[in-house]
Parts: sequence; C-alpha cells; structure tokens
Amino acid sequence: PKKEKTKHFINGLKVLYLNISSNDYDFVETSSLIIEYCKKNQLPYDKAYHIQSIFEELCDQILLLEFDEIDISFVIEYSQNDNTLNVIVRYGNREFDINNTKNKLSLNVIKGLTKSIAYEKISGQYINKLTLSI
Repeated sequence: PKKEKTKHFINGLKVLYLNISSNDYDFVETSSLIIEYCKKNQLPYDKAYHIQSIFEELCDQILLLEFDEIDISFVIEYSQNDNTLNVIVRYGNREFDINNTKNKLSLNVIKGLTKSIAYEKISGQYINKLTLSI
C-alpha cells in the first residue's frame, strides 16, 4: 500500500501522532492524549505510564535540550495483530541517535522501559524506534 492509513489498517495499527514545535508545548494536554489513546485501545495502565515517561524523558530531558529548532514527531503505534507497541521519534532531517545523548540518566530510564531502541534513516529522515513489551 502507498498510503499511510491503508498500511495502518492492513497491519491493524492504532496510531497516535504528537508533534512538538516549541519548548512551550502543552505537556499536560500531551500527557492526556497519551492516556486517552491507551484507554481507547485497551492498553494496560502501566503501558500508558511507560509511554508518558518515555515521552517526558526523550522530549523534555533530551531532545528539547539538544536542538535549537524544535520539530519533533512522536508517533505511538499499537498493533492489535501482533500485540506490539512502538514509539517512533522523528526530528526533521537532523541526525541524532538517542543512544549517544549526554543525559545518561534519562537514557537509562528509557532503556529500562523499552525492549529495544533502533536508530535508522528512512526516506531521508532519521528516526529512533523504541519497542515496548506488552
């Protein structure tokens, strides 16, 4: 399939898109969107908490401090077909592997909440893909 929505439908993906374009984004609203997404898709409460923690550590403690210009796309994908939960983070065309952050405390928190962290370039964009256990 060529269209993103068609791919999501075929793969049974439930997707939440969050975009952060400034340092003064609404953290409370974003956290509420994550909770609503998890409730709607019947994900366990602890997974909602894990996703919120990953979001806070990754965005607030690593990426917002790393970049002067903010263009962060935070995508949560839950597949009902194979019961997987991924968080995909894009930040424009900039190269940045979160494994190389200077903030080792936040990185350790993220690693403790994920099964794996991958860094790759897809369609000209650099992404970090974090996989959580269900």
